[in-house]
This record gives sequence, structure tokens and C-alpha cells, in this order.
Amino acid sequence: MSKQTPIFSIPVASHEEPTTPAHLSHQPSVMNYFFCFLICIFIARLYLLAMLDRDPDFSQIQRFFFLSQDAVLCLLYLALLYLLSFARRWIHYASVLIHYFNLLMVFAASEAKLYPTLEEINPKNWTGATTLAQDYASWERVLLLSSSLVIFLYGPKFCHKIGQFLQIIASAFNHIIIYMLLIYSIGIFLFLSPPFKALQPQNQPIYEILDQWLGEDHLFVDQANPKSLDQMAVELQKIKHLEPLDPLYSLRYEVNQKGKNVILVVLESTGYQRFLKVLQQNPSFLGNQPKMSFTAHHTTVPHSASSLHAIFCGRPRIPKESFEEYLRACRSLPAYLKSQQVSTALFQSSFFGDWIPKEFFENFGFDEIHDSQSIAQLAEARKEKAEINGQYAQEWQTVKEVLHWSKTQCLAQKKFFTAYYSWVAHAPYPLNHLTPHRYEKYKGIKDENIRPEERYELLLMTLDDQIKTLWEGIKASPCGKDTILVITGDHGEAFDDHFGNLYHSAYPYQENIHIPFFILSPIIEEQPKLAVEIAIPTSHTDLNATIAHFVLGKETPLSSDFSRDLVQKINPRPIISLSMMNRGMVSMRWGNLKMIRNRKQSLVFDLDQDPLEKQDLSTALKRQTQSMKDLSHHWMSYTKQEIFKRPNMKFEQAK
Repeated sequence: MSKQTPIFSIPVASHEEPTTPAHLSHQPSVMNYFFCFLICIFIARLYLLAMLDRDPDFSQIQRFFFLSQDAVLCLLYLALLYLLSFARRWIHYASVLIHYFNLLMVFAASEAKLYPTLEEINPKNWTGATTLAQDYASWERVLLLSSSLVIFLYGPKFCHKIGQFLQIIASAFNHIIIYMLLIYSIGIFLFLSPPFKALQPQNQPIYEILDQWLGEDHLFVDQANPKSLDQMAVELQKIKHLEPLDPLYSLRYEVNQKGKNVILVVLESTGYQRFLKVLQQNPSFLGNQPKMSFTAHHTTVPHSASSLHAIFCGRPRIPKESFEEYLRACRSLPAYLKSQQVSTALFQSSFFGDWIPKEFFENFGFDEIHDSQSIAQLAEARKEKAEINGQYAQEWQTVKEVLHWSKTQCLAQKKFFTAYYSWVAHAPYPLNHLTPHRYEKYKGIKDENIRPEERYELLLMTLDDQIKTLWEGIKASPCGKDTILVITGDHGEAFDDHFGNLYHSAYPYQENIHIPFFILSPIIEEQPKLAVEIAIPTSHTDLNATIAHFVLGKETPLSSDFSRDLVQKINPRPIISLSMMNRGMVSMRWGNLKMIRNRKQSLVFDLDQDPLEKQDLSTALKRQTQSMKDLSHHWMSYTKQEIFKRPNMKFEQAK
């Protein structure tokens, strides 16, 4: 086998005189090669900037960020060249790929520079690589990134040949560039002011990835003095004073007389802002129906199972803790109502095991749980045709079964609580699940020919259709006057609202965690003045104690440090949400102020003035930012300490 020639060489000390002067060698020196590579990086990056300049959301700080992050990668590349100077050509390709991977991560990062984690970029955690490519890949993006890769791969050799021809790449000049780059890198690492902290090398994607492998988990640091949400509120009152609240006083008398039947509608992947926009822009049932609207309701985690756990257990979920531990600590709403002789059931349009196993639902202690397969069996038992599309029940089929079950309980004079969990707004947003009269317009059109966001919004209207059917059906039953409809979402859905934020699980931005919370009741229809908007920030955990009060007509043991009974007068609490991807991110809302932080960065937004979360105020509000950051650590210590002391209500009742 012939020995392969290195792509570059470093002079080695020898007693022999060199046969060829160094300046006449056709082999590029490390410095020359690195200088050419550096030029190629900046050419590729400037090309990206020129293309992305058409994006109005591409801020000035991002431009600085795109350029500054090259310093660290260039130094890394230089180190590889020196350490592996006698290696083969694959070293060049490996170095290019490292830099290109970093570029892809920057390209996919959020405007706040909170990077995707290893878990997030793992295709097994996406809805599916095919779906992602179908919905978001474009020839422009593919060509843009491909051309940059070509520049990285072939630019250095081309640059070196031109340099040799023009003889303008002098070794001394190369050294000056290297020293300036080194000083620059150290400077941005140590001395950048807080507004430019995202430019520092420790906030590079490569650094983040290595830190995930080698570093410790320190999103939260254990505190000696854990604090509950009420204790945190005392300190947050110093930042901004908020008054005690009585959000549902107008329903209290009606509910406390004898309690109500409750149908809980959990809309998969339905965020508040987009749902509201769709309802306002189209003829809709919910847009015109008198209702109570909580306009600042949040999920605890933008993740389906974690959100359902918060509703049915009244507890948040901590990153990296197993569901088995949480389910054992669950104070289950369905199990508690069952112990009070209330009939309970859950119907979901998806199938068990799609993304949540059957055992998860069984742990809550419902009398009955049904997925698409058992819904089909229920219909067939009545000699009816079940409308099942693939492995999913059409939403109107699920609603039909919810109404049939509810009317059965009503005729038997049993108080009931049932949950309807939809599927249709989940990716990949299939058009063939539209309500039939809406699908007529799109029959024969492939999903990929319509933007994902447009398909999603069409399917939100299908959910509005089902809520109308459900409400009109229950009103026509003998139990109509004694039934409340509670409507919420499990989490929101993102469509690049922040650069790189797709689907729902990765970030705790408002598009991910801000969800609807509507209450429909006959008394609200009879007294339209009760149809009010309530701007009090609330959490999914609050639904646990609130629904229990609706059903039983009194305050219950489910009221806790984590779950407020909104039928009672309440004190303000901070609303905390977590992203579950890898080590997670945490957000805290207090009034109009909202903090988002990962392990290294904290951002603060004024949601009244900046509902889209584009303007970071962490520098202007240093004291508030630090206070909210510190309190998030105290809260997590309290949560870890308290949450597993609570027995599982299902097991407690069984005893």
C-alpha cells in the first residue's frame, strides 16, 4: 500500500539541511492553511447573512453572534491541525464537519440563543424526520446551507492556490491574524457587557453539547431554605405588588348549592393566541359563545403527558424525574371523585401507546378509559359504523361517545366527570381529519401542498366544531342545566415564532405554554354579564382543585401548595413552567413580568408591552431578574422536598 501524503506538514527539527526553501514549498503550512480556512468561514457566514437579511426578525445582535462565534471554532480547528499534523485527509473533513455542525446549531437556535439540546436534535424525539422535512425544508434553505458546506470543504485549497499564485499570504501576516484572533476570543470571553453575553464562547453550541456530556446538571441548585409558591409570592410582591384575587366569585353560589357535572375538554397542541386568532377570523362557535375566559393560563410543561399529569394530579413535573415516581405521588382528581361516588371516564381520539401508554391513564383511577380502538368497539356494539381514520378516531366520533356516556350517567341520576382528549391538532396536521363540510374544499390536495401552520389552523376550526356539538348535545340532555364545560389545551404549538422553535416541547415561550382556559355554563348564557375575561395568571395544576370544587360543590383536600381552588378567593402566586428537553429550561411569570432561563442565561420580558417576547429586559431589570432566578432554585428545592411526601390518592382510598 502506498503511503498517503498529509494535506499539510509542520517543520520538524533535523540535523539535515532542507532541500527546498520553505517559501517555495507547494505544501501549505499550518498557518497558511488555517488563514485560508478562516477566510472561507467568513465568506460562508457573510453569504448566510446576506441571504438571511431579508428576514425582518433577524436582529442586529444575531449578526454579531453569527460572526463572533467563529473565533472559538477557528481556534479549535487550529488546535486540531497542530495536534494531528501528520494525520490524513479525514482530519480536514472532520474539522469542517465540526464547524458546520456548530453552524447548523446557530442556524436553528432561538433568538434568545437558548440552544437545542442533544435530545431535541435527535430525530427519535421529533414527530418524525420526514414530517419535519416535509413541513419546514425548502430548496432555499437546503441550497443555502449546502453552499456554505461546499465553501468550507473546498475553499481552503482554492484560497491557498490563489495565495501561492499572487504570493500575498505572508507567514508574518498569518501570525498577526492568529494573535488578533486569540486576543479577540479572550476578550469576548471575559469582558463583554451583559447585553452581548450571548456572544461569549461558553454560549457556543459546541460548548453546550460538550457540557451536556461532561458537565453537571445545574439547571437548579439545591437550596438550604426551600420556598413554596406562597412564600415566593411574598418576596415577589417587593418587585411588583399584586392584589388578592377572586376570579370565580360569580359562579360560587351556583356551584356551592349542589355541585355540577363537569366535562373537561383537553385540546391537543392548542395554544391560546393562535386559537383565539382563528376564532376571531372565522365564523366560530366559541368566538361568539358567552363564556368565562382565563386569558393568562399556562401549562406546567409543553409536553402532553406532563400536562395531563398536572391537571389530574395537581403537581408539576421536574426534569429528569421518572413518571413512575410522579405517578406514585399523584393526588388523583378522578380517583378522589370516584371515592365520592362520582362516575368518571376518559375518552381520547388517539390510541394507547401512540405517545402515552395505557398504564399512564390507568394510574389516575378513572372508572373507564377509552382510546380509538375501544371507541370503535363501543360504536359497533350499538350496531353503528365507527368513523376511524387509520388508528385515530375522527373527533366527531369521540364526541359522540362522550355524549352517549354522559347521557347514560345522567339518566341513571349519577353525578359525573368525564375528560375528552382530542388529537387532531397534533403534527402532522392531517387534512383528512377536518370536519366533513370543511374537508370538501381540500379533498384531493396533498398535505405537503399546504403550509403546516395553515393546516393546523384549519384543524383548530374542526375542534371548534366538536365543542359546539358537545355543548349543544349536553344542553339538550336532562342534565344540561347541571353541567359545566371546561376547555383547555395540553400545550401550545410553535411555528418558528422564535427562530428554530418548532412543535412544542423545546422552549417555555408563550407559544409553547400559553393555552386556553374557557368555562361554559348555562348560568353564563342566562347572564351574559358573567361572560368576562380574567387576566389572572393561572396554571394547569390549579385545574385539579378547581374541578373538584365544581363537581362536589365545596373545597376539597386537593387544594394544596401546588393547586389553587379558583372558586375560592386566592392570593397571587408565581406561575412556573418547565421545558423537559434534556436539562430543561424554566420560566416564571409574576404579573406581566416573565423570566426564561437555562443553566447560563436569564431573559426577562414584559408581556403587556412585548407579548411576542422579542425584547429582553434582563439588563434593564437586573434586580428583578436576579430575584426571579434565585427564587426558581428555592422553588425547585421545595418541590423536590414536598412532592413525594404526598400519597397517591388512589392508593390512599384503596386502603
